[in-house]
Order: sequence, then C-alpha cells, then structure tokens
Amino acid sequence: MAQVVVIGAGVGGCSAAITAAKAGVDVILLERNDSLSGLAVWSGKTGGTQVEQEMKLMGGGGIQVSDSLEKYALFHARENGEDLGFIYDVMKAHQAMGDILEPAGVTVRLRSRVMDVEKRGNGIKAVVLDNGDRIEGDAFVDATGRTGFQEMCATLGQGCVLCALKCPLFGDCVHTSEKAGVSDVAVQSKYAQSGIRYMEATMLLPDSVAPWIIDELKNGPLPGRYDYTVPKEMIGMDIRDEWLFPDRAPETVVATPELPTFIILYTPWLKVHINLPTRILHRLPGLETAFPATPLSAEGNAVFVKKTAPCDNTLKVNGLANLFAGGERARPASAMTTCQFLGDLAGHNAARVALGLEPITIPSSTLIGLYINEVKEGSPGHPRGHSIYSREKRPPNPIWREKGFLTTDKDIIRQRVEDAGIVGIYERRLA
Repeated sequence: MAQVVVIGAGVGGCSAAITAAKAGVDVILLERNDSLSGLAVWSGKTGGTQVEQEMKLMGGGGIQVSDSLEKYALFHARENGEDLGFIYDVMKAHQAMGDILEPAGVTVRLRSRVMDVEKRGNGIKAVVLDNGDRIEGDAFVDATGRTGFQEMCATLGQGCVLCALKCPLFGDCVHTSEKAGVSDVAVQSKYAQSGIRYMEATMLLPDSVAPWIIDELKNGPLPGRYDYTVPKEMIGMDIRDEWLFPDRAPETVVATPELPTFIILYTPWLKVHINLPTRILHRLPGLETAFPATPLSAEGNAVFVKKTAPCDNTLKVNGLANLFAGGERARPASAMTTCQFLGDLAGHNAARVALGLEPITIPSSTLIGLYINEVKEGSPGHPRGHSIYSREKRPPNPIWREKGFLTTDKDIIRQRVEDAGIVGIYERRLA
C-alpha cells in the first residue's frame, strides 16, 4: 500500500495525517517530542469561525482535531446566540490528538526526530531519524512549524527558557524541506519580523494567586473565564526589555484603551492570555505572588521566525515532486484553525501523489481557498492571517468584506462550498 510520512505532530501535522489516512494510504506520523499537539498547549482557544464551517463541510482531519479538543472544553463562548469558540484544557491536548489518531489508523512514533533526507531524483525517498532509522514513503508532509531553535532563542530572545518545545531534551526541530535543499522564504510583510519572543500566554500556579480569583473562575458568570480589568495607569505601559530589543517598538500591557482586559482561564494551571512579565503581574491586585509554571511558559518563551517553505497552491514544496508543506510551514498561519486546514490540504495531496494522482487546489470562492491562494510567502503587504476570522462587528479586512466572506450564516457558507464542488472532498477514499 502507498505510504505517506508526516513529520511534526502539531495540530497541522495531526490534521494532515488523518486526512491522508482517509484517502486510503498508510500513514506514519513522526514527532521529535514526547507528546502530541505541538503548540496547542499554548493556545487554549479555538473554534467559532466561518472557516470551521467550511472545514466541517469538506471533512478531513482538521475538523476532527477541533471536535476532539472540544471534548475537553472548559467553557463555550457565545454572544447573542453566536458561537465564538471554546476554551479547552491545554493539559488534555495530547490526549485529544491520541483519541483520534489511532482510530484513524495512523501509526504514531514519538521521540522520532528527523535529521536528514534521502532523495531520489527530484523527490524524497526516505527520511532518516536521529537513531539512524530510515522511514521510506511515497510522499511526505513537512509539518515541522516555524518555531525555535535554541540558537535563535539565544540570539533573538533570552536563551532557552525550557518551554513546551523541550529542545534540550529532544533536540532542535529540523525542517524537512530545508534538508531536501529548499531554502525557506521570509514573509515580506509589514506585519512580519525576523524573530520575536513568543508572547502568547503565561501559565500560573493556582495556589500562587488570591483565593477570590479562583472563586470567580469557578463560580462567576462564565465558569472558567475571568475578564480582569487592567488598572488605568497600566494601560499602554512599556513592558519591553531594553537590553534585548533596543530598536523595537514598545510592547504594552494593553495596546488601546478600548481593550482594558485580559483573560485568565481556569485550567489545572491558570493562564493569562496576554503574556506579562512577572514584575508586571505582581503589580496587579490578587496577583502579587503569582508564580509562572514552567515548562509550558516563562517570561520570554520561545522564538519564532516568520519563514515558510516555498510551495504552490497545492502546498507542494517548490522543486520537490512528493513533499508538501502543512501547518505553519505552508503559510504565515496565525491561528490553530489555519494550521488545521493547511494540514488537511497537505495530507490529502500527499496521499494523491502517493497514489499516482495529481494534487488539487481549493477554489478561491471559498474562504479557505482564498487564504491558501492569496496569503503566502513573499506576498508584499499580505493580509494578516487572523483577519480571515473577522466578523461584521469587528474591524474587517477589506478583502474578506469585498468577497462577502464576513457572514456567519451557515446556509450561505454551505452554498459557497457546494458551488465550489468540494463538499466531503476529504472524506472520499481514493484507494
């Protein structure tokens, strides 16, 4: 049977692996770490987007990732009857991926770091692990992300802070496309930076914060969520580290007075959704003794570089016949859901190539197709990835408004996916 090898078990890689398996090929999923889900342990929130409606209609592993995470939801955010997504228990992200990979028939190998590739012609024949094992395949998916490495953390950040990537334990990530001789391309956009600290969130030990915050999280109007109002004198406070980034624009507690809150989530640990240095947290009532819980977070976190593997609209890496880029390797993704639908297409097309079929593209008449076809590496001034999730009441990206994509009407979304001819496209067995 034809075999697809997926490298990287974040949400993009897991989506790719399941979608490839649905097409009827054998799938091996390789992960250098000792756990699944990648940076899903840093996110905590997903769902509730127009894109997810398209994903549901197309089928595939991406929507299974969301559904599995939802089983571990702490609460659902709704406003005026509209689904705004859910907050999941980040400590269960690994389990959520395991729940769906085995039933899909995906062979998972943890602690399997890809170090090199063996090429055959203009394609890849096998990948080589750090223990010397060779894993052959008919097609491959590079879903190794864009985060790391220790050298970048030392030169662009504060050095290794023992984050969730666990590089000192399992080694730096190695991008398969680069090992195959294809150089990454920097995102040419006013939003891109060559390297920044990954300031997504800070996790706190519950016993280190005031009991009234815990009570509010457990018994407040939205169990699991507490919107903490930042004191006015702290709004706009410069929290950058001068010695690290002397030429960089200030980082602020809250960028604008219109958004004077940050969210604390009740997980086994607490999660502050705007990452604040401990010295700032300790100035807030109830957080005077807050203590960050590593290795999931620390002041500084990891460093990521906005570079992607150059690939076409099928997500096939340029110059290689059987390597596809999934998740953040494919496009400047800025949300979990984006990684999922990029993984879906990469996995499906890898399966098609493994079976001797031509890869497909997703029509730009859909929101997913528009993102894949128009937001890519080297695109000057491309719209920020998360803009595809704008809603009518939020400042919209003009591209999405112009094309009528801001609606959340499920009937309209279904119609455009039907008109594109891609309903259930990932559910069709090809072999």
